Amino acid sequence: MVLITMNIIADMSIVFPVPGNFVEHTFRWLDPSFSFAIWLALLTIAGVEGTTFAIIVRYWDTENVVPIAALIAALIAIFLITVLTVQLSPTEFFVEFKYGTSAIKVAALITMVIACFAIMGGAGP
Repeated sequence: MVLITMNIIADMSIVFPVPGNFVEHTFRWLDPSFSFAIWLALLTIAGVEGTTFAIIVRYWDTENVVPIAALIAALIAIFLITVLTVQLSPTEFFVEFKYGTSAIKVAALITMVIACFAIMGGAGP
């Protein structure tokens, strides 16, 4: 089902390109109010991601070096500013950023696979 939906969105983007993102597609093909609802949902998801990021980092801070409220507020602010900066940047920068992070992911995966085989071969502690 996801593959079919992605193919349909790709076909719509090729035949009728819009100067924006998925929200522009909903504005053009469905309804402006539905477009606003999707934008609001994406904004809500960004807040949830920021809170989740802070909770994960707080889990690592076992010694409670920084006061919890200040830590969470600072981490959420830094995370959301970073995400919004990348998302609202020009397309060329966004593509380069995504390319760089994808290269880091591929390098990490290759490193983990090599480490896994090395540990299975007896190179562990």
